[in-house]
Amino acid sequence: MKLREIVIVEGGNALASAGAGRIDKKYIPSTVDFVSQLSGIPKHDLHKMGSTGKNPHSGDIDLGIDSSKYQPDHVHKRMMTRLGNEDHVFNHGTKIYSYAIPVVKKVNDEFVEVGGKVQVDLVFTPNIDWAKFPYHSEGTTGSQTSYKGAVRTILLKAVASVYH
Repeated sequence: MKLREIVIVEGGNALASAGAGRIDKKYIPSTVDFVSQLSGIPKHDLHKMGSTGKNPHSGDIDLGIDSSKYQPDHVHKRMMTRLGNEDHVFNHGTKIYSYAIPVVKKVNDEFVEVGGKVQVDLVFTPNIDWAKFPYHSEGTTGSQTSYKGAVRTILLKAVASVYH
């Protein structure tokens, strides 16, 4: 995988062709709940990472998942059973599963689509605390830098890939 290819899929761009776009901050909690239902992973085991929920709008939702508790292939099969075989990408370079998920809100304990889809990245890692470090982002609102957290993440992954 070339660094250029990694850059292209960061920040919610991997599923733009599937209609995935930005999500309003107010819909992130209900959409994460929906991902929990689809994946079979309890909400408390879906760890928001990066800039998810830190800005008024997000280009994607990054969720860290403990790979010692949940097998990526099993989760992926369950997601495909629930979503169908379209609108997903597996990035072999970053080992991230990305899905175009309908943006939803909860009404009387039911999920109601509000229109559009958002890219949800499932990041399987053996150490959630460690994964939060390279994915950390202050968000752009009130930030002291104009660089997105994805830039640092890409650089750290590139350096780390040489040593594995």
